[in-house]
Amino acid sequence: MRLINKTFQALRTAFLLLMLFFAPLTPAAAQSAAFTVENVKVDVTAESAVAARHQAFEKAQVEALAALATRFLDEGAAAAFQPPDPITISTLILDYEITGEKLSTVRYIATYKFRFKEAETSALFAQGGAVVHTDVSIGPIMVLPYYQVDGRSRLWGVDNAWLSAWQRAGDLVAGGSPLMIPLGDLEDVRDMGDRTPGQVAGSGLGTILGRYGAGEAIVAEALPDDMLARVANESDAALGSLSVRLYRTDQGHSELVHIITRSATSADTLGTLMDGAVRDVRDYLARKDWKQGQVAAVNPQEPAGAVQDAAGGRNFTMRVPFASLAQWSEIQRALRQVPGVKSMNVQSLNPRQAVVNLVFSGDEQYLRAALAGANMSLNSPAQVGAAAIGGIYGNAPMPAPSAAIYDLQLNRYTPY
Repeated sequence: MRLINKTFQALRTAFLLLMLFFAPLTPAAAQSAAFTVENVKVDVTAESAVAARHQAFEKAQVEALAALATRFLDEGAAAAFQPPDPITISTLILDYEITGEKLSTVRYIATYKFRFKEAETSALFAQGGAVVHTDVSIGPIMVLPYYQVDGRSRLWGVDNAWLSAWQRAGDLVAGGSPLMIPLGDLEDVRDMGDRTPGQVAGSGLGTILGRYGAGEAIVAEALPDDMLARVANESDAALGSLSVRLYRTDQGHSELVHIITRSATSADTLGTLMDGAVRDVRDYLARKDWKQGQVAAVNPQEPAGAVQDAAGGRNFTMRVPFASLAQWSEIQRALRQVPGVKSMNVQSLNPRQAVVNLVFSGDEQYLRAALAGANMSLNSPAQVGAAAIGGIYGNAPMPAPSAAIYDLQLNRYTPY
C-alpha cells in the first residue's frame, strides 16, 4: 500500500507540473506584478530526493498563497486566512519558475516564483465575505536608502552599508509594487545631489523617477545607534540597533510616515541585521495603508514641554544658538523645510540666540526624527524656572514658570 501511495504522489506531482507548464502564458504579463510572489525559499529533507522535491513544491505553493493573502486582504482577514490544500492551490497558479535548485539523496533546496490567476485567486480570497483590495498598485516604487554616518545622512558612497543591503536583496515586491533602487551613476548623483531625506521631493526627483520608469519614491533613512555605528564591516558582529525612517514623497514634499527599529541579536552581523531591516521595510510597504501612518499615533504620549495646538499640531519651545546672522538665516530655512512643521514663530532674538515656538504635526520622537533628516539635533528639554526666563526671553511674552525648553542646533555648526 505504501508503494502504491508513493507512486500516486509521484504521478500527481508530474501531472501538476505538466499542467502548469502548458498553462497559457499570455495573461501573465498583464498581471505578473500584483499576482506574482517571488523568492519563496524552501529547504526540505525527506526519505528520498523525490519525496523531498514533492514536499518542497507543495510547501512553496502554500507559502506563496499565504504571502499573496497579506497583499490583498486586510490585516485581520489575512491573519485568519487558511490556505487550501496544495491540489486546490495548483489550480490557481498560472505558471512558476525555479531557481537555486540543489538536490541530494534526501534533501531538496530551491527558490520559487509563482504567478497566480487573478480572477480565481481573488474569488478564493473573497470567500467568507472578506474584502479583497484589487486596486493594489503595480507601479514600481523607487527606494532611496539613506544611511547616517557621523551625524550626516548620505545616499551615495562606499560607506553606505544600508544601500549595500538593498543591492543584495535583489528583486523585491511590496503590495504588488516592485521595489527598485537607483544605480548611483553620474546621472543619479546629478539629479539627487546632496539633498537630505527631508529635501528629496523636487524636480530632480521627477527626473530620476522618469528615467527609471518608477511611479514614486520612498526615502528609507537608516540610523545606527552609537553601538552599531562603531561596527565597521558587514561581517562583524552587530551590537545595538538600527532605526529606519520612512518618508513618502508623492505630495510635493517629504513626509515622515513611520519608524522601524530592529535590534541586533547574538547571531547578527552588521550585514544580516541590515538584511532583516530591508525585509521589515518591504513588509511595511506591503500594507495598503502605509501612507496613512500618522507619526503622532505611534507614540501618543504627550512629550514634556509640548502643548496640543488648536490646528492639530504640538507646540515646542526651543533655544537656537548661532554665531552669525547668516547661520540664523540658514537655520530658519532648514526648519521651514522639515516635514511636519506647521509653523515657526520667533519669540525672542539676540545676537547669539533665538527662542522659537514650533508647531509640529507629531510627537517628540518624530520631531527628533524629522529634524535629524534635515541634519539637525534636538537636545533633551531643560526645566527653566522663573529666574532664568528673563535672560532667555528678554521682552517677549514669557511661558509659565518651569516650562520645558529644548535646545536645537544645525549639526554642521558647533554650539558656542
